[in-house]
Amino acid sequence: MELAEPFAMSLPAVSRHLKVLESAGLVSKSRSAQWRPCRLRVAPLRAADDWLASYREFFDSRFDRLAEHVKEMVAGQSSGDAAVDPTEEEQR
Repeated sequence: MELAEPFAMSLPAVSRHLKVLESAGLVSKSRSAQWRPCRLRVAPLRAADDWLASYREFFDSRFDRLAEHVKEMVAGQSSGDAAVDPTEEEQR
């Protein structure tokens, strides 16, 4: 119930989410009398984060280039310039 309290979710919904996380190896449960303590397993998350790091760097650079391109397009439209010629874009 403590886990469900801060969220706008029912206790059964939280229980289902915990079962999914447990089956994925991200959470472990134990028993202590009537309590069912849950612990976050950090190692699998670290492994996933390490794997995603290279993709994160790749996409960050791509998104920066996309942002610059959009700024150029907006600046061209606001100054009354004609639309950018697609063949000109390919040459960049």
